[in-house]
Amino acid sequence: MDVESVVENSFGRFCGSFEPLFDSKLEGYIDHPVYCPPILNRKATKIIRKSDEACFNDRLLTLYPYSLQKREGILIQIGDGWGEVAPLPGFSKESLADARCELLAFAKDQTPPISPSVKWGLSCALKPYDTSPCEIPLCAYQTPFPGCTHLKLKVGALSLDQAIEKIRPYVGKYRLRIDCNRSWTLDTALLFAERFSSSDFDYLEEPVGSFDDLIRFSSVTQFPVAVDESFREGCAYWKIPTLAAVVVKPMLLGGIPDLPHVPIILSSSMETSLGLVQIARFANPKYCHGLHTFRKDFLSPPLRADNGRLITEAHTIDLGLL
Repeated sequence: MDVESVVENSFGRFCGSFEPLFDSKLEGYIDHPVYCPPILNRKATKIIRKSDEACFNDRLLTLYPYSLQKREGILIQIGDGWGEVAPLPGFSKESLADARCELLAFAKDQTPPISPSVKWGLSCALKPYDTSPCEIPLCAYQTPFPGCTHLKLKVGALSLDQAIEKIRPYVGKYRLRIDCNRSWTLDTALLFAERFSSSDFDYLEEPVGSFDDLIRFSSVTQFPVAVDESFREGCAYWKIPTLAAVVVKPMLLGGIPDLPHVPIILSSSMETSLGLVQIARFANPKYCHGLHTFRKDFLSPPLRADNGRLITEAHTIDLGLL
């Protein structure tokens, strides 16, 4: 059997719709060239093993600003390591077919991957699967859950008055992260700031449409600001006077940047529990992260949350649960 045929049989897809661990919708995303752990110089065709194709559940997921009925990806195993390659439709530049071609090329002759999802998945698979327990504080999304201290609200599709009405009940009860998806003009953002205090928020994520206006908003209001799209586009985010955080989605970014003087808030891209556990290993427990996944997939025992924290244990990967 030729090498490509061997590799062809080495990959399997997971596909299905999932029941959320929390009833959470999708957050913003990042796509920016960053450091990715080096790929080991060994013949992947001999160590990438088959994972079965199957469906999880049958439930529609509604994601802002679109709906996705089936989440697909590729699970890879290299020795004792596991990785997940799952481009997110509408957000990732590469398709699942693109990612699969890159994986086949890597397995055949060590061709370095280009796509972020492949870089991230291989970097995880080329390290032994970590089963040590950890607890990561979680940021609630749209709706508070027991034990949470931070709450993220998306208001980009709302009018200014609607946004204020949505936010007001939570002020003082939670550290608020407001995601505007760059939908406001500078004037609108300044009017918003007049209705609140900067201390009401953990940060405002990309409130205005241009980076120049983002710097102006930060300078005038002194409200804490987080970047996502601006970081992806290579803007000089360090020039923001009140920069509070950089939001990173490793599946869309290809890795996790080294920013020693800026808090990095990790965010998931609808990964399986395996992918979420791997992101959690890099999360700084000083901060609350946007790691939301699904109740049912192939980790045993299942991933769980308790008192506002994501709890990882000595999970085993049981493909029989697919």
